[in-house]
Amino acid sequence: LLPVLCLATVCQLFVAGPLHAMPPLQHRVTGIVQKFDPQTRTLTIAPTKSDLPSTFLVKEGRTRLRQDGKQATVEQLHATGPVRIYYRTELGQRVATEISWRSENPKP
Repeated sequence: LLPVLCLATVCQLFVAGPLHAMPPLQHRVTGIVQKFDPQTRTLTIAPTKSDLPSTFLVKEGRTRLRQDGKQATVEQLHATGPVRIYYRTELGQRVATEISWRSENPKP
């Protein structure tokens, strides 16, 4: 009985251990910015496909903001501009991990 229990414990470490250590899946959505609410830190977009989510949390220190591939701030995010958002669902909320967009007038 003891060898069977030892084998079961070892198998559980190799099979179940890595599954718990994996981060949540990351998804991507593109759309047009509708508004950003600084009170709730919520970004609302009009997604390019109607079956995709439209609201995302922007968390300080967790959401990377990029304009033309360079670090940016929420203030630089223009309403009505196209964005690409990578997000994860955490505790039932969609948390943006990265929001990126291009300038209206990119430099040559």
